[in-house]
Amino acid sequence: MSRELEPAVPEPLSRCLQDEPEHQVGLTILVLSELETGWTHLAMVSVGELVLAADGRLALALWPTSTCAANLARTGRATLAAVADGLAFSLRCHVDDELPITTREDPAMRGFVLRVTTAIQDAAPYADLLGGVTYRLHDAEATLVRWRRTRAALAAILAE
Repeated sequence: MSRELEPAVPEPLSRCLQDEPEHQVGLTILVLSELETGWTHLAMVSVGELVLAADGRLALALWPTSTCAANLARTGRATLAAVADGLAFSLRCHVDDELPITTREDPAMRGFVLRVTTAIQDAAPYADLLGGVTYRLHDAEATLVRWRRTRAALAAILAE
């Protein structure tokens, strides 16, 4: 059963996004955007590439030449989807701004400031979701260092 929530990041997902990346390794957030052909494009990010601000805005880091980054820049829209606390959430977002991210990474990532316009919670009365898409890191130590730098840069663009 789907139900529309207030246009904000729901509490279960908010807790995940505000947690330290090392505690959320494996949590995948799906980013759906629209290709020029009208078809949906699916990208996947982690808590290491997404920061939630106190005012409810989100900052998302994407690789500069990614299809998803091009789609967000062109359409100004994305849907984020994730599973948290046994529930599926989808957040329809508008891009409020695009800012460069400086993390000493090469290539530099593109930062998008998102505003949630619609939040939907999905649950089935006969089952609990045990998880969504998950992953295992090849080099956890190096990835966590990169994620910490990325999250600090995302927090900085939200503070502007």
